[in-house]
Amino acid sequence: MTDTPQANPSPQDPATNPYAQPQQQPYTPPQYQATPDPAPTAEAPAAQPYGAPQQPYGAQQQPYAQPDPYAQPATAPYSGYAQPYGYAPTLPEHPQATMILILGILSLVVSGLTGPFAWVMGNKAKKEIAAGQYAPSSSVTIGWVLGIIGTVFLGLAVLMIILAIVMAIVAASSGY
Repeated sequence: MTDTPQANPSPQDPATNPYAQPQQQPYTPPQYQATPDPAPTAEAPAAQPYGAPQQPYGAQQQPYAQPDPYAQPATAPYSGYAQPYGYAPTLPEHPQATMILILGILSLVVSGLTGPFAWVMGNKAKKEIAAGQYAPSSSVTIGWVLGIIGTVFLGLAVLMIILAIVMAIVAASSGY
């Protein structure tokens, strides 16, 4: 036997090791081809690329239009037309809204005598709100409804008193 040195086979060499993994190639990103834009048709004009100047270089630029701070709004508040973006008119609350609410509550709690006042004042305030002079108010509506309920209770109380007086007169005249 001859002692000739043999080269040690590499464990990664697929020729000598059937279980070896193949060598991986370094990653190269795919190369993409730019596709040309379709030709503009007669119906639509060609769009300018993003960032393209709208006027030739050195041309006089138009100044930006500043809104007139003293201009009147284009439409009346609450007229049913859309307001310009960013414009929200703030109308004041009706000045008698709190009084209408208090009178409506008092018509139920203390006495019904304040009910008709709350009802009439609420009607007037609701007409002014509908005309666009004041902002819609829930306290006006609540006071108006409580005024109606208080007036109904007042009417029932008056009918009961009249009925009691009539019954007392009839009982006194019949001798019982």
